[in-house]
Amino acid sequence: MSIHQISLPDLAIYSYVVIDPTTKKAAVIDPPREIDGVLECILNEGAEVIAILETHVHADFISGAKELKSKLGEKAMIFSSTAGGPEWVTDYADVFLKDKDQINLGAWRIQACHTPGHTPEHMTFLLFDDHVSSETPLVAFTGDFILIGSLGRPDLLGGGHLQNLGDKLYDSVFNFLPTLPDSLQIFPAHTAGSFCGKGISAKPTSTLGEERSSNVNFMKKDKKEWVDSLLNEMPEAPKHFSIIKKLNVKGMPLIDELSKVRLVPFEAVENSPIILDVRSKEDFAKGYIPQSINIPLGMSFPSWVAALLPYNKGITIVIDDEGLLDFIIAKLTLVGLDTIYGYFVLDDQSKKIYGNKLSTLTTTSAREFFEMLENEGDNVAIVDVRTPFERLNGYIENSIHCELNHLQQTLHSLPKHKTIGLICASGYRSAIGASILKQEGFKDVINIDGGMNEWNNEKLPIVQHPHFSFPTPHNVS
Repeated sequence: MSIHQISLPDLAIYSYVVIDPTTKKAAVIDPPREIDGVLECILNEGAEVIAILETHVHADFISGAKELKSKLGEKAMIFSSTAGGPEWVTDYADVFLKDKDQINLGAWRIQACHTPGHTPEHMTFLLFDDHVSSETPLVAFTGDFILIGSLGRPDLLGGGHLQNLGDKLYDSVFNFLPTLPDSLQIFPAHTAGSFCGKGISAKPTSTLGEERSSNVNFMKKDKKEWVDSLLNEMPEAPKHFSIIKKLNVKGMPLIDELSKVRLVPFEAVENSPIILDVRSKEDFAKGYIPQSINIPLGMSFPSWVAALLPYNKGITIVIDDEGLLDFIIAKLTLVGLDTIYGYFVLDDQSKKIYGNKLSTLTTTSAREFFEMLENEGDNVAIVDVRTPFERLNGYIENSIHCELNHLQQTLHSLPKHKTIGLICASGYRSAIGASILKQEGFKDVINIDGGMNEWNNEKLPIVQHPHFSFPTPHNVS
């Protein structure tokens, strides 16, 4: 059996292409909407995909099952779980799976096993080679159930579901897994960086034996104590997860069915409900179209656009390189932001034409802002948009903590009459936050470039928690 792990680093996603080398019959597991890597693998291997399997209704990205089926000429069948009840049955599936259902793949067999906890409908797919043993699986595609070094969080559906899902996750770990061998290879749906769990390892695969010996969540405790321990210091679930999960139940349109994104004039951009400027924070600061939000292209781009942009308003993209347009659209549609009205190229030529209509954003170094605090005192406020965990390792005295995820909801609490400096770790998130404040009418806004990294390098004063330091990073070979 040939197993290909396809990585999409933006959202720490793994999908899989599983191919019987004799018949070339293949299954694809958990494809995202951005399917170029999956298609390339299928083409290179000369595989015939007969099954597209989904471990569960995903919350952090739009399913690519429909998209892949369309690109493959509608020949493959989409398999989705019915084990979580009608609320979580996808509208677009061809085959609805129950616990222990089988899918034949040439000389190999895939068994769907209901492993609820992360979500009610979650399935783990076990792979058997019946020539070797019809009783012992070789591989488990665990979706968001087992994440290497971690488990999928049971709190995504909100507090009303937490006790039930926590109990079910406990049962999946301590009743289902003991029936499986230590040699079982584990292939998860996510790697480090995903919000679907905490402390996820960057290792791409593991074995069940390794997880039993090293994964702290495999240590059996009282059920309530175990769930509380799992959720302790769990990062906050992004609010857009609930939106994406509902979109995935319904099924999204094919990319080819979306309206073509067209170049629009400057005047149309000014009247757009949402102006998304994806240029670098440096270029944005030098000149931007008023009311823009600046989310620069980068590894975290899909996560931040999903977290900060509304799903019910049209988006106009501002870029400086037209060649990036398809790439940007792919990242937006990956998280379900399909309502794109148009795009505008803000390059050197258009800046000359519309320069008098552009706004600017002040940027300072850490030391410059420190001196401003020293000299102007009560006229200056500093807003720290990092996470609570980051602040535990030190923060600036009298800084206002407002995590970027919550900035738009807490603007009313900020001192609009003061000069406000925004800081994060490096200057990326604070640049986004500064653009949000300018969009909302705050006049004196400064982005502290270099962030707390530069602040600490300059040995500027911080409030330090005496009994806390970041854990030593785990070295992964």
